[in-house]
Amino acid sequence: MTQIKKYCSVHAGCFEQIEKVNKSDYALVIPCFSEDVSFFENVELLLNRTQEKVCVVVVINAPDNAAPEDVKKNQILLSFFKERLTLSFQANNYSVHEFDHHQVCVVDKTTIPLPHKSGVGLARKIGCDFAMQLFALEKIKTQAIFVSDADVVFPGDYFSRVVPQNADAAWIFPFKHTRDSNPLLAKGIADYETFLQSYVDGLKRAGSPYAFHTIGSTMVIHPEAYAKVRGFPKRAAAEDFYMLNKLAKVGSITQLTGAPLVLQGRLSHRVPFGTGHAMNKVLDGKEYNSYKASAFDYLSVWLRVVSDIQLDTTQAQLLSSLRNCCEEMDLDPAALIQQLEEMKAFELFSQAKSQVKDAGGLQRYINTWFDGFKTMKFIRVFNA
Repeated sequence: MTQIKKYCSVHAGCFEQIEKVNKSDYALVIPCFSEDVSFFENVELLLNRTQEKVCVVVVINAPDNAAPEDVKKNQILLSFFKERLTLSFQANNYSVHEFDHHQVCVVDKTTIPLPHKSGVGLARKIGCDFAMQLFALEKIKTQAIFVSDADVVFPGDYFSRVVPQNADAAWIFPFKHTRDSNPLLAKGIADYETFLQSYVDGLKRAGSPYAFHTIGSTMVIHPEAYAKVRGFPKRAAAEDFYMLNKLAKVGSITQLTGAPLVLQGRLSHRVPFGTGHAMNKVLDGKEYNSYKASAFDYLSVWLRVVSDIQLDTTQAQLLSSLRNCCEEMDLDPAALIQQLEEMKAFELFSQAKSQVKDAGGLQRYINTWFDGFKTMKFIRVFNA
């Protein structure tokens, strides 16, 4: 049994009659909650530009505490697909429609809503699990799950830019936000983009393996890697961050070049993270400034020392190396050591030495533990 089939048999919900879905070259998954029917215009534009066959999986979802007006918009969207596209077949809670030589599979997760604590993470998982079952049936040619959102304008070469290799876990498209006509919001979104980029650039300078953006609408996932990490986490927010954090531990994360995805810089109260939340903060007077360079200097010291440790390195030698590197960079070694102690890094170091066979294994063990989440917490401490 392949990794994909094993995942589907254990972790993916079963979609009846899915074997009737036609073969396609690409799979694109888009969750929709309280979206206007106009969102499909961007998808339609992409499909009209794509000669290969695309299977678009639209998960129209609502949490169980959704406002009535949001549920109504979902129902309008469900009706839109029934009226706008040619129905191929209906199976339980999803329908398959023809669009030129493409397919649009509409999954109804609003009639029976989702648990509100699971939110968009579960919606993404449902859509990707649908795609995974198609991969298991060898219905999708390109080994990549394109994951996006309803507020995206796609470049014409969106699909062709991803060329899967065995070591790949995920790919990330460059992006930019539209600018609001409100000067305050326009400046806010520009500052927010700079803020996000300064974090990734800082991680890159420090040598972190987690130096990539974590925006759900910009990611593409290799189905084998998706299976290894057991799918999207069922979270109402930050599911993209945690997903990429897991994927980075099983393969490479490739940052693509070329024309960016264009994301709407719109206000939103759906989740306590992301662009919409940031724009609300801007209206409340918050300013987004770049991260302090010194925060990443401290990180670079830690990563540099870890890259040099050997199996016979003692904790005293580790501490000495940290102090020497800090002094070379005019940093406070006491501050770094205190933070690492609070993170229990030295306990982890001792534990790791007893469980690995060589220096390479020791370094991988520590870098896997010191993941994207711990990196973010570390940077926030030194950026305060």
